Amino acid sequence: MFLGYLYAFIGSLFFAAYVVPRKFSKLPPASYVMFVGLSFFSCWAIYYPLSGAEFKVSPALVLSAFCGALWTLTFACLTVAVDRLGISRVSPWRSMQTPIGVILSLVILSEHQVASVYIAIIAAAGMFASALLLNTKKDNQKKYDLIGIYFAAATGVLFGVVGLIVRYVAIHVEEIALQQIYFSGAMFVSAFIYMFIKERGAAAREAIADGAWIWPVLAGALIGLAYVFQILAVKILPNAIVLTMLQLAAVWTILAGVFWFKEIDMRTHRRRVWLGLIFAGASIAILLLAMK
Repeated sequence: MFLGYLYAFIGSLFFAAYVVPRKFSKLPPASYVMFVGLSFFSCWAIYYPLSGAEFKVSPALVLSAFCGALWTLTFACLTVAVDRLGISRVSPWRSMQTPIGVILSLVILSEHQVASVYIAIIAAAGMFASALLLNTKKDNQKKYDLIGIYFAAATGVLFGVVGLIVRYVAIHVEEIALQQIYFSGAMFVSAFIYMFIKERGAAAREAIADGAWIWPVLAGALIGLAYVFQILAVKILPNAIVLTMLQLAAVWTILAGVFWFKEIDMRTHRRRVWLGLIFAGASIAILLLAMK
């Protein structure tokens, strides 16, 4: 059990870290997502032959491929939201995936012995309060960026669905490398199609020429590590507990956005920032301590 918690904690660090490279990249969202997908797929394409896993086809693996395509859509929403709001404002919205994922696990995977749906709803309310508190206006804005908020909220819902599918596939497929070759392959193909439709590859060609591909490739590698630890954790712990632990990433990214990237002026919004952090941390703690 301890090892499962350790895997989930390490996974939370990588889930926080993979958002950061976007702060240094000026690539358009579609090209950025494509390079992330390429990096993620390349890591698993190299590792897969070394893993000794035998290639096969099953309904669970087809579902894993669908999950990869869904993840591309979700990451595209996240990228747009980060560009518009910053990582500190997006993190609580993204972390709505935890209570949503827990509720879905309780209903669909019948993990009723793990946690109460009422506790998950309370945690969702706490995370929503954190999102509202951290949703401060930027210095040059007169109104709240509602489009950015919509994209951030969509990220939370879609990541909750992705987490549920990852848990289901992990239950039915033992080989991590096989799961991820389907997942990452579909992720890259869907990201490439998205990039081609949006940009016809022009920005991607420029990125290759001037080295701008480095940041999304780093993000893709960090995502790969994050999912390795998530899959290792869900093989030991119920999905509801793993998703909750992984949402420590919200705390790490809020801290990075506020204190590293100075996205929110602490002199003006000090009380709101600390209350937002408290609500985010309390929501995670409520879910974790309420696990049966």
